[in-house]
Amino acid sequence: MSSPVIPVGDCCSSCGCPSDYNVPGPQGPAGTPGAQGLNGIDAVTTVYVPEGETAPVMPASGANVDIQVANNAWMVIGQPVYVQLMGSTTFQAGLFRVIGFPLTGWVTLQNTGVSENAAPGTSFVNGEKIAPAGYKGTAVGAVGSFRGGTIAISPSSNSVVLTGAAFGSVPTSVNVCVGMPLDGMHFFATVDLSTISAEGFTAYLSGNTPATGSYTLEYVVILP
Repeated sequence: MSSPVIPVGDCCSSCGCPSDYNVPGPQGPAGTPGAQGLNGIDAVTTVYVPEGETAPVMPASGANVDIQVANNAWMVIGQPVYVQLMGSTTFQAGLFRVIGFPLTGWVTLQNTGVSENAAPGTSFVNGEKIAPAGYKGTAVGAVGSFRGGTIAISPSSNSVVLTGAAFGSVPTSVNVCVGMPLDGMHFFATVDLSTISAEGFTAYLSGNTPATGSYTLEYVVILP
């Protein structure tokens, strides 16, 4: 005789087991404040030349010099730094690049050779400040020249048209401003990109154009 088959089901639904719905309880009291953090490190230090010792001197362009400093913890290899000439608020002893840290409290600096640097052989002085610096950017192009042209103001269309300019090629970008020097008025304008050519463009003014007066057109073009 076979055994009876017991049906399998949800035991909790049949026996009334409690269900957990993850209901949050009330917020607890605030915790104890944490300990105060450590003070930060000043990103500036000074040259240290012990009494009776020979001061380091400015190396040649591209050469290195080891300098003892009050603190080098904020420096990193490759970082540009300035060394200020003692007693001066404007002239700098030099723009250097951090090369390494030969000993505790020392830093190896490389003369970047920029024209503003002090001459090789100039002695560093105890107390000269050393601070983070930056490299001079590369010039993107020469200063432009006036390209001429004739302007015509159209009050009916609230626009200005430049013709006969000698751009040499089609500009990639144009910025313009129309002025009336005698009245002290200026009108910012939006260039119609479809009209830009090697000889001029059309721009629409931001305000109502007076019917009379003496005008100037200030424009800056970026050429390819």
